[in-house]
Amino acid sequence: MADLTTYSFYSNSYYGDEVSQAEFPKWLMKATDELNYLTFGNINDDAIELYGDRIQKAVCALMEFMHKLNTIEDNASSGNYEGNIKAISSGNESITYGHTETIYSKAITDSNSRRKVEYDIIKPYLSDTGLLYAGI
Repeated sequence: MADLTTYSFYSNSYYGDEVSQAEFPKWLMKATDELNYLTFGNINDDAIELYGDRIQKAVCALMEFMHKLNTIEDNASSGNYEGNIKAISSGNESITYGHTETIYSKAITDSNSRRKVEYDIIKPYLSDTGLLYAGI
C-alpha cells in the first residue's frame, strides 16, 4: 500500500501547517500506523479508491494531533511548559499558570484517553465508510 497522503495534499488541500515538510515523512508513518490500528486494518487499496480524500484528511488530522501532543510532551520534559495561563496582569507583567486539564494533558498521561481523542478526530471523516467497523 502506498502512502495514505502527500505533503502537497496536506498543505494545499487540507491546509495543514502544524507539520513541516521535513518532518512530514516521520509523522505520516506514525499517523498511518495509528489509523490502521483505529480502523482495524480496514484500509486497503479498495478503501483508498473509494474514500481516498476522506482517508487523507483523517491521516492529516491525526498527524497534526500526534505532532502537537509530541511538542507538548517535549516542552513539558524540558521544563518549558508551566501549564495553562490562568491570569495575566498588566501592571508589573504578572502571569499566573494553572493546570487545567486539556485533551492534550489527559492524552499524555493516559493511553486510553489518547486513543479516544484519536478516534474522535478520525470519526467525522470515516464514520459512514465502514472503515471503523471491527466486525467481519
